[in-house]
Order: sequence, then structure tokens, then C-alpha cells
Amino acid sequence: MSPKCHWCLFATGYVKLQVGTLKFIENMTITVTLQVRTQLSSGLILFAFGGPGSFFLLQLVSSTLVWDISNNGARNSVQFSNANVTLCDGQQHTITLNTNGTTMEVTVDSLFTTTNPVALRLY
Repeated sequence: MSPKCHWCLFATGYVKLQVGTLKFIENMTITVTLQVRTQLSSGLILFAFGGPGSFFLLQLVSSTLVWDISNNGARNSVQFSNANVTLCDGQQHTITLNTNGTTMEVTVDSLFTTTNPVALRLY
């Protein structure tokens, strides 16, 4: 992998971003919205690599949506699992990821939200 930051898009390729794109600064808000459709219960949805110890990862693990952020080794995670939402049903779903440095939030289809306090500072 080259030293540039890469956004891997589920089965369709990737987008290259400039080095430093994945830097976290104090009180920074990050919001990412994706539309996904899959029948797989496990797999990589989004991955960004910002250098050693810095990454942004969204994946399905046994039908649970898992979002991890790491910045210089400070790693935080939030998981989304809801009996009313099946992400691997072949239908299109909208996933919104939001962090403000103190919480991480996952919202699916604008209806179901999971929030987790950030245990380690991301900046």
C-alpha cells in the first residue's frame, strides 16, 4: 500500500486521498453517509488508512455493523445491531457515521441510532 490515504469502496474500487486527510483535530466533527446493499452477513464496507496507527474502518461482522477509528493508536469503536434492521437483506440502506471527538454515532435508515462515548481522544 502506498503512503497515501485510501478509501476502499465495497467491491467497486477505491478513491485516493491526499496524505493527511485522515487527521483528527480537537472538536472536529466527521460525518460520513453511505448507501449500501448486500446479502453478505460479514465483509468490509469502508476502510481508510492514514498512516501507522491511523485508520477508519466500517465492516459487517456476523450481521453487526462495526465502526472503528484509530488515530496514533488511540482506538475507539461503536457497534450497531438492531432486531428491527437487517442490513444483509439485499435492500438499500443508508448508514450515517458521526463523531465529534467525544462520541461516535451510527444511524441506519435515519431511524435507528447507536451512540458510544469515545474512550480515548482521537486527536
